[in-house]
Amino acid sequence: MLQYWIRCRCGHHDLTPVPNGQPRLRADVLRLARCSRCGMQAAEDMRILWKAGGNAFEGVHLMGTGELRKDW
Repeated sequence: MLQYWIRCRCGHHDLTPVPNGQPRLRADVLRLARCSRCGMQAAEDMRILWKAGGNAFEGVHLMGTGELRKDW
């Protein structure tokens, strides 16, 4: 499972799941993220992390078909 690690200017940091497993542009995430501690939209850093134990084939598409493979 993909997760965002986001750090606020207040020093708080936390993990949040990537919606639908589809990462967004870094600039969009930093602009839109709201801190759960101070309530500000003041994210200063962000990383995309893979949660251990997740399905390594999550989000894999079948070559040439565009279909999402869900049976792995």
